[in-house]
Amino acid sequence: MKTYNFLFLSVFIMVLSFTNCKKSKTEPESSMEIRFNGTGASSIVDSVRVDNMLQCTSVTLKGSDILVLHESIGDASTKSYSNGLMEMSYITGDMFKLVGYSRGKYVTISILKPTKSETISFSFTSCEDADGNNYPIVQIGTQLWMAENLKTAKYRNGDIIQNISDGWTVLSTGAYCNYNNNQSNSVLYGKLYNWYAINDSRNIAPVGWHVPSTSEWNILSNYLGGASVSGGKLKSKCTTLWNSPNTGGTNESGFSSLPGGFRDENGTFMEVGTWAAYWYSTPIDQTTANILVLWHDDADFGSHYANKVCGLSVRCLKD
Repeated sequence: MKTYNFLFLSVFIMVLSFTNCKKSKTEPESSMEIRFNGTGASSIVDSVRVDNMLQCTSVTLKGSDILVLHESIGDASTKSYSNGLMEMSYITGDMFKLVGYSRGKYVTISILKPTKSETISFSFTSCEDADGNNYPIVQIGTQLWMAENLKTAKYRNGDIIQNISDGWTVLSTGAYCNYNNNQSNSVLYGKLYNWYAINDSRNIAPVGWHVPSTSEWNILSNYLGGASVSGGKLKSKCTTLWNSPNTGGTNESGFSSLPGGFRDENGTFMEVGTWAAYWYSTPIDQTTANILVLWHDDADFGSHYANKVCGLSVRCLKD
């Protein structure tokens, strides 16, 4: 009788264990539906690009589609589309960059760490420079930032900013250049401007935007956890443009910084692939101003200074 009970109990435990094991392998732990709408300058969402920033996968869907995320164990490569439903698997901890597009001119970025079904509202805002370039934007804390580097060749009033390939070292007025004087580099990295261009009264930023001050850059860094980690949170991920290792590069802010290098006071182009360098509007003295440097091998938010003649990247902040 005792043997019978022992065998019965053993068989029961084996069946129960097999059932639970089979369920965990075939069924996701959770699923959620993500919908999209537009607010602000446009209520229309034409399309959405979904970037899984940990798995480095991407898919584009219509703004009217529903993104269905299924939690998976060890495999985030599965996706399928049918009747307006884009179904994707993800692993716990994955983070998504959602890029919403509207009317061919508005682009807004939203960062999603999936926990529940929800509707993502893309707040579309105009960010168009004097050359007609439209920039993606991203909300980080209380601040609204451009999510690409400035590439205008004109001041806000339409005046041309001088493009200087040679004679860079003697400048005391506003100028820009392309890295290595190669126009194609500005497509990826934007243009490099000296400090005199960003300080010109004709204004280099799009209407409603400005080049941020030291205190405004510090607000960004503090919101992202402080200077020792916030630099990494600004750097783009899933790109070969940053030299390895892209230390701390999570882009969890959506700022999407790329290593556009700079031009030094001697006119030499340097550090593409290893540095991103941005002007602050705040000067230090007659010849120097504050800058932000992000490195490929460090997660720091590097507040430094540079000669005003140097050519650096520019990001703008909403007024």
